[in-house]
Amino acid sequence: MIEQETQPANDETAVINTTAEEDVMEDNTSDTDNDELYDMSLNSYSKYTEMCNYAMRLYDRQWKRQLKHRHIRLLYKKLRRYAFNLRNEHMILRKQLHRHLKQSR
Repeated sequence: MIEQETQPANDETAVINTTAEEDVMEDNTSDTDNDELYDMSLNSYSKYTEMCNYAMRLYDRQWKRQLKHRHIRLLYKKLRRYAFNLRNEHMILRKQLHRHLKQSR
């Protein structure tokens, strides 16, 4: 049951990821630092979107069933915090990537 929930719910992440790939590919830089930062950034962003989607589906499903138990709320809060931390990590990596791209020009 949990395995079904961990799959991405929509194609928005695929669209965002391909757009990000196209943006970076336009620069035509082949630095290994840039490639590593880009891979780390995409990885953190995909984890972030996956965790957000999972947390929201879990929250909606449980509250629709009227299961207002304390442990479900705590699990939801932990998932939201984890997703928030992943988003921050993604933003930091994205800024580092752009900084490296500007320096390489």
